[in-house]
Amino acid sequence: MYPQENQGIWGRFAADIPTNYTVEQLNGIIGQFMRTERFRLSKYKGEIVLKKGRGFFAYQKCIKIDVRPGVVHLEAFIIMYLLRGIPLIPIGEMNLNGIGGMTPIVGPKRVLRELVHRLIASISTPVA
Repeated sequence: MYPQENQGIWGRFAADIPTNYTVEQLNGIIGQFMRTERFRLSKYKGEIVLKKGRGFFAYQKCIKIDVRPGVVHLEAFIIMYLLRGIPLIPIGEMNLNGIGGMTPIVGPKRVLRELVHRLIASISTPVA
């Protein structure tokens, strides 16, 4: 597993991924990955994030990416709502660890974890 800011279930998965790709190459790789996986740009708590799911039938999965020369900072989390199916009152962010005490969240966490690992693998491969 990659470094994380929070080892509990609440918070965000966070990692700094070293890379030899240029910023332009990274933007292309990340853009293509997000289009393929059907993420969309959205604003959440004043931050621009890539979001998948509307929160009505599926948990909203979010990825925040900051691209800098030589390193990509990545954060991933699931937005938890007071009432599942009614995405009006967010109660917190859940990282990719554990089950969170709720069986229905296991599947979405696993899906987001796999997406994050595939994204990390695609951007950490050095230029040949």
